[in-house]
Amino acid sequence: MISYSSAREFRYYARSPKALLMGDAYTAIADDEYTLWYNPAGLGKHSGLTVHLVNPTLNVTNALGDMDKFEDLPEGDTVALANRFIGYPLHLGLGAVPGVKLAHFGMSFLVNSQLNFSIENRYRPFLDIDYRFDRGFSMGYAYTVGNGGPKKAGMMQSFGFAMKYINREGLDRNFALFGTSLLDILNQDNLDYTSIKDELGYSVGSSWGYDLGYDLGFYTGSGSLNLAMSIMDIGETHFERRSGNGKVPIQPMHVNLGMAWRQDWALFNYALSMDIKPINSPVDFGRKLQFGATVGIPLIDFMVGWNGGYLSYGAGLNLGLLRVYAGFYGVELGGAYTERHGKRGLLYLSILDFSFDP
Repeated sequence: MISYSSAREFRYYARSPKALLMGDAYTAIADDEYTLWYNPAGLGKHSGLTVHLVNPTLNVTNALGDMDKFEDLPEGDTVALANRFIGYPLHLGLGAVPGVKLAHFGMSFLVNSQLNFSIENRYRPFLDIDYRFDRGFSMGYAYTVGNGGPKKAGMMQSFGFAMKYINREGLDRNFALFGTSLLDILNQDNLDYTSIKDELGYSVGSSWGYDLGYDLGFYTGSGSLNLAMSIMDIGETHFERRSGNGKVPIQPMHVNLGMAWRQDWALFNYALSMDIKPINSPVDFGRKLQFGATVGIPLIDFMVGWNGGYLSYGAGLNLGLLRVYAGFYGVELGGAYTERHGKRGLLYLSILDFSFDP
């Protein structure tokens, strides 16, 4: 069963900052702290012990090219203010995924808050609010077959499985901007903060979800070609409502295909990747195409990508126990290919990561 709205952004629990700056073409790479949120089979390429302790990411609307909208704002004129921002999507996201990998086993914790807010329809304006706050964990394991690997020439297959438990709080609703429904809710007597949230449709639920992944790698020693597939949230993840009056937003099933070619030498490395995802979504094929590239030299990485018609780019600084990524990326917010551009920027900080590989 497919539950996508054709006029909405694809929704995920978490996205790798590096991947977003590579067009999110990451299914066949998935080698950082976000492995379990892309493809559990990526655990098969890991060895030793890796710990990620503190890694917050901030995602915001990229308004650098639209600063005129925020200049000389109309004072005391609600209609003029609404007209100024009609059709302009605002986004704010803050999340982190601390976790640990031990050989082919991984566990990742999730805290992720995402708010999308916009005023739509010039003739009958309404507020469209989509808010989700997810907390939980995912744990998985990858079984490998073959005589090759990231440090050994040959072929290797990885079969991954993950299970996760997510607590989701959410509100997905629209309100007539100049109607009475919102005012009626806010003007009710004896309403406290919790009651107002309930009346607005804010709900809380929890659920278990399950993921499968596959990775086929051909390794040359310094390089690798990987073909991958993942099925995330098999059969969709529906949340059992524990409080609130609205419906807790479901997590759709994502079926993803990926391919990546990588080479890594002592002072230089690069990767080229391509994803088609989610292939089970009934949207324009162009929205599913993602391409990415990264080039790394000691201490610095550069990323560029193409996500469903929109450019992404950025850079990263790697100082061992401190990593920083910053850049810009685009997502599709409409129903058709390149119909509505969501412009975003991100800042990522990772502190106290360490690895031990005997």
